Amino acid sequence: MNRALLTILLTFAGIYFAKAQSAVEERYLGSWMFMEVHHDIANRAYLTVYMENDVYQFRSLNCRYARFSAGYNFLPWLKTGVNYVPVSEPDRWRHYLEGDLMGILKSGDFKVSLRERYRYRLTGEGTHELRSRLKLAYDIPESKLSPYIAIELFFLGDRWKKTRHYLACTRDITNYMQLEWYYLYYTFNGLPPEHILGLGLNFEL
Repeated sequence: MNRALLTILLTFAGIYFAKAQSAVEERYLGSWMFMEVHHDIANRAYLTVYMENDVYQFRSLNCRYARFSAGYNFLPWLKTGVNYVPVSEPDRWRHYLEGDLMGILKSGDFKVSLRERYRYRLTGEGTHELRSRLKLAYDIPESKLSPYIAIELFFLGDRWKKTRHYLACTRDITNYMQLEWYYLYYTFNGLPPEHILGLGLNFEL
């Protein structure tokens, strides 16, 4: 387990510092801190609270938001959810409603998931956004590590808006707490890309 952890940490460090040097030169480097709490309430139903703080090193944007979710597992491989998302930016608040639909396929130590998320903006002029995320995770045998890669595409109406590319890993700390970290390469329609380092905790209560 120690060798697997060291290999993953060194890989992340090499990728991040290589990207970070480029990001410093381009002035697009940021860090995201987050926490998620998940609770199964009855049979297949669940509640989730997610909180995140986004900070960018070279531009005055400090963004905080939360996601309050209620969901239901229809089948072992299919679940859905409804979310309310308030977002705090330096000069304004935004409020969103979301609907999620996720399919999950497991094979041995591998897990593939496809999540479709529809988002409607409640404040200002209502906007319709579709987010499609494909994720591949691997549970390393005889360890508490689960590296994953993911890609998430954002569409505003019929127009591509941005894409997130994740290289990430989770590690179980206890039966109820998990550490998660990732490198995110963030590309935009008409804007320079950003390089993000994320770190957070996930709880099962």
